[in-house]
Amino acid sequence: MSEPVPPTIDHAFNGFFLMLRSRGFTEPGQVVLTKTSAGRDATAHKDNAALRLVWALADQTLTLYISHGPPSGAIAGWLDLYRAVLRDGTLHSDQTDFTFESAISYGLDLMRAEP
Repeated sequence: MSEPVPPTIDHAFNGFFLMLRSRGFTEPGQVVLTKTSAGRDATAHKDNAALRLVWALADQTLTLYISHGPPSGAIAGWLDLYRAVLRDGTLHSDQTDFTFESAISYGLDLMRAEP
């Protein structure tokens, strides 16, 4: 996966899972995948941090989020790290200064940061 924008939703989720596994997210329960009529959601948890990839069918957007909140408390909310929109069967992002892959890597680095 070296494209600035993944070519399909399946490529995005497969790339997300590959990067998670390569960074040590291999234990059951560390990554949760949910599929509904509204789309897909994959969330990786480490301690009180989470990285979440969401495909929202209604608005045709793929968004990578990272949680925020106190280090020892519950997740207070989500911040966007990356967003792409599906148009004409292809994902398009207006974020040209970084790639989907680098956004995942950055999110994983933030999750492992020590306070």
